[in-house]
Amino acid sequence: MVTVGRTASRPSPTLADVLAGIGKPPSGKRVPVSVAAAAVSKRMTWPKKWPLRREPAPGETPVELELLLAVTIAGRTVGKGRPRVAGVKAKADGSQRKVRTYTPKKTVDAEDAIRNRLSTAMRGRPPIEDREFKLVLVVREAPADKEHGRFDFDNYLKLVSDAANRLVWHDDIQVASSEVEIYRNVDEPSLTIEIYAYRGFGG
Repeated sequence: MVTVGRTASRPSPTLADVLAGIGKPPSGKRVPVSVAAAAVSKRMTWPKKWPLRREPAPGETPVELELLLAVTIAGRTVGKGRPRVAGVKAKADGSQRKVRTYTPKKTVDAEDAIRNRLSTAMRGRPPIEDREFKLVLVVREAPADKEHGRFDFDNYLKLVSDAANRLVWHDDIQVASSEVEIYRNVDEPSLTIEIYAYRGFGG
């Protein structure tokens, strides 16, 4: 079990208690994940103060991690790509015309695939606002080629944490710890995502 410290004086509601308070998944016609996320975002107030953990002191009761969800997405994935800039052109007076920034298509497609799997795992529940989380990734990379390169571990973290915004948590500032394992040159690439919620608050 993964543990960190917390004070023993505070009760620790389980994750089931939190999810039960959110309510049942909405019924009816399925809407796109992006539309649902936008609707939930409008109903939320942020920033909202959630109980923050602190560094444990000797003798404190440990904080437990509860598994919220675990999904595996088969196939090659990519890391978070840097925003691209288009429409940069110098004018005669030395100024530049308006520029447009956009997210690379591979990044957009990867985030959409992740959001769809996380949305299924959340079963229609709105994002959790009052918890901190641990994000664990296992990346199995296929051999690099001209079209697909290699990515740093933090690119994968950013891809998944952004995809989970307003879906699992309200904002990835709630991610308090993370782990990434990368296995390269595998025959069957995939991405495994595990998200844990800190059960205790630590004062």
